[in-house]
Amino acid sequence: LPSTRPWLCWTASPSTSVSANQMAPTFVVQNKKEKAELLYLRGKALDFLPEYSKNAEECLSKAIKLMPTNARAWDALGHVYWKKASLVESRKCFEGSLEQDEDDIEVLRNLSMVCRQIQEPNDEQRRKNYLLSIQLANKCVTLDMKDSQSWCKCSYLK
Repeated sequence: LPSTRPWLCWTASPSTSVSANQMAPTFVVQNKKEKAELLYLRGKALDFLPEYSKNAEECLSKAIKLMPTNARAWDALGHVYWKKASLVESRKCFEGSLEQDEDDIEVLRNLSMVCRQIQEPNDEQRRKNYLLSIQLANKCVTLDMKDSQSWCKCSYLK
């Protein structure tokens, strides 16, 4: 497949008999920010399926290393870890996203749900996670009173 975009090359030539899964794009990007954005987009696309994707995790991790201020990449990596059932890592990613934008309702909602799901052996820590979850859900509702998703998530906490 010849590319009309100068920053995108294909690793297999068009005359080679390979499947679409084997033909992976190789990015030729000079700019660190552009490369981070492309890795984010690739990771986000790989995370579209309902099951965990190691490739999505790798792309998003690289995107964050290149551009640690990309809140969307932190959020997407949080989703990947959530699917992997690595809830503590997921929480760290959602918190990383909130460091960039503390009023992102979707991230607040996700962090609220992850905090409730973390299984702590210590009753006190479980209680702290649950209280944090309630605070986050309440903040979501406060930020946008018309957001039905936040109301729904908050109502499960009562």
